[in-house]
Amino acid sequence: LAEHGRSSAEIRDARRMLAVREALYDARANTFFLVRYLPGPAAGEAARFLRIALSGRLYRDAELVTVDAAERTYGAAYNEALAYLGARLVDPASDLVAGSSEMPAAQRRQTRAWMEAHRVFEASSAVNPPPGLLESLRGTSEARRTLARELGRRLGRILYERVVRGRIAPRGLRTLFTRNLDAPRARKEVLRLLRLASR
Repeated sequence: LAEHGRSSAEIRDARRMLAVREALYDARANTFFLVRYLPGPAAGEAARFLRIALSGRLYRDAELVTVDAAERTYGAAYNEALAYLGARLVDPASDLVAGSSEMPAAQRRQTRAWMEAHRVFEASSAVNPPPGLLESLRGTSEARRTLARELGRRLGRILYERVVRGRIAPRGLRTLFTRNLDAPRARKEVLRLLRLASR
């Protein structure tokens, strides 16, 4: 991982995720890491690979596109949602959000408060998130990764329920993986999909 331009925080986070999930796909190295084969986590990481491959980003340098951190976080949340969806489709008992219980209590409270504020925003008719929500997405990279995972998990649950109920057909499922979501499309698409839950 270090050879592919990862910061020490990213490497620690990747190792922690690998230890908890026992599976990890690293896009920069285009490599799967498996501690042992567990169907759900392996499928979730395979979904990450499919998202990158089917959207034409496999050999694209992510660092060339400098985008606002808040916009990148929505893109990361979308990818987390697809990983969650992939895992649940293969193993319905799977839960891919790792490390929530290891968070310090203060960070857990902040994350819950942000998620609740985001739900309030989703229920409104506002097009853009309030500045306070966006500012939290411009915080530390660890905070952004945590919020992306939590928001992605919620979105993944919505997508999974829609697939199981037949509201997303196979063609629609493929579209989820192939859709071009450069900023600000990712934010708009994540919000659109989250708001489907209330319909």
